[in-house]
Amino acid sequence: MLAQTNASLPTWTSDALARARSNERPVIFYGKVIDQFGVPVQGSEIQATIQQAGILYVPGPPEPRINLKTDANGQFEITGSIKGLNLIIDQISKDGFEALRPIGKDYFTYAEGSPSKHVPDKTKPVIYHLRKKLLPEVVLMKNTDFAMVVNKIWSGKPLGFDLIRQWKVEDFENPMHDYRPLYADLVMTATLNTNSGQWAVTLSMGNTNGGLMTTEQLLYEAPASGYQAEYTFTPTNSPRFGKVMRFYLKSREPALYTRLDVEAIRVSPEELRLEGTTWINPYGDRDMEEAVNLPGDLLFDLRSEAKQALRTGKRPVRPDLPKLIQEAKAKGK
Repeated sequence: MLAQTNASLPTWTSDALARARSNERPVIFYGKVIDQFGVPVQGSEIQATIQQAGILYVPGPPEPRINLKTDANGQFEITGSIKGLNLIIDQISKDGFEALRPIGKDYFTYAEGSPSKHVPDKTKPVIYHLRKKLLPEVVLMKNTDFAMVVNKIWSGKPLGFDLIRQWKVEDFENPMHDYRPLYADLVMTATLNTNSGQWAVTLSMGNTNGGLMTTEQLLYEAPASGYQAEYTFTPTNSPRFGKVMRFYLKSREPALYTRLDVEAIRVSPEELRLEGTTWINPYGDRDMEEAVNLPGDLLFDLRSEAKQALRTGKRPVRPDLPKLIQEAKAKGK
């Protein structure tokens, strides 16, 4: 349906639209983009949309879209040449950087009378962060098939999981698999309420000096402190590909740091299942910066070496990745 001009609208419709548009104000906005070190990011591309007033059943013109780039100080501004009710910062991007979008900083209202009306201040621009992608730091051991499953017969009993061997631990007094010892990095105790059919889950660690924490943030370094002995929650079914819960784990002695993304939860009166992905730093430090764009055979070898060392109770030596990458390129890999 084509947009109608005010002149072609019935009088009552034209008046209603005029009243709605009367709440619009010039959209003025000041922003600044910096990286994780606080350095202004020049040339960041800003995409924004201005929402304007309309009335039901009367299509309006396309929403004005704004494309800007930050200056040498990482700053950008919207000058007020367009009136509207709301401003949406749709995207901030630059090659070689990753957007870190804080909640509550992408929607601003300008409607007259709104209690949350945005007041622009050129001396205090809204700060946005782009994370500068660094050189690859560490080869993380990645397991995309993490799963812990408890049926109703096991309700109330602890179930452990060895993050290195990727195997469940049921016998905590004699943890073995294929005649090899297991370690319960993560322990889940799931209890079924037979009256309501509802599960309750407690996650804890297999050693007294370990701990876990949950956060919505994607951290590139596991926290140094703030871990707790256990975490309890009431699970509900979740869609398969939506991030549900993110944990950072500290297990073993000396410490081994892991990121766990629980990507799916399946609950029924018969069974509880947690599924997700783990990233483990096998070298014992807190760095969770995953090395990317490594030659496939080099990545496979380094992960295999790390896993083999950990299975024998040792810590692998952290590789010199820039050197290995350079050597691989010289060999034409």
